[in-house]
Amino acid sequence: MKISLSIGMCLLLILPSLMAQQRLQGKVMAFKGFGLKGVEVKAKRSGQTALTDSLGNFELTVKKSDLLKVKAKGFKPMQQKYHGHGDVAFNLIYMDNTWAYDQVVSNGYMSKDDLDYCIEHLLTENNNFDRMADIFQVIQSVYPQAKVAELRGQQRIFLNSRGAQSIIADADALVVVDGVVTQNFAGIQPSKVADVKVLLGNEASFYGTRGGNGVIEITLKQD
Repeated sequence: MKISLSIGMCLLLILPSLMAQQRLQGKVMAFKGFGLKGVEVKAKRSGQTALTDSLGNFELTVKKSDLLKVKAKGFKPMQQKYHGHGDVAFNLIYMDNTWAYDQVVSNGYMSKDDLDYCIEHLLTENNNFDRMADIFQVIQSVYPQAKVAELRGQQRIFLNSRGAQSIIADADALVVVDGVVTQNFAGIQPSKVADVKVLLGNEASFYGTRGGNGVIEITLKQD
């Protein structure tokens, strides 16, 4: 009798917690349609973690109003609150630089052929800059290590940690907008940006010594 009572009490304690949880199905994509394989999806409240399959699909146990976090090297991290109904889908933003390319391929998120195709044909469609506050936030979404600091009364971008503290020489990145070198880029509206590329080291050698601190190439949408 005592054993039955104990089991009953345990069930009463556990049942509300079980009822508050539910099984969620979702998908992680990039370039608005390509499923990503092996991406980690984590539910903060339930503490559960899942990996996407070869098509980008996943299943996960979540709690009410859980916060879902998705992280994959080479893509911008994303999080989304789950409101308790329906499936969820994440479209990750590719960072578009050499490091990101190597990470996506080496981690098996996409095949090299698929990634090459997406970069050539779908990169502009994948960019989601409209919600960002300014051009500096756009650049940092592509290259998170970028720092913003004031230099001679203007906001500039620095691509290395020591650059922003340098007072001996200009250490800010070279900014090129639609093929034209400029320092007047702060007013560019994120909604007008089609693509941003960050070039470092040998990739920036095309610009000679001017590219020594890195180059940021900004391509604007054509009306």
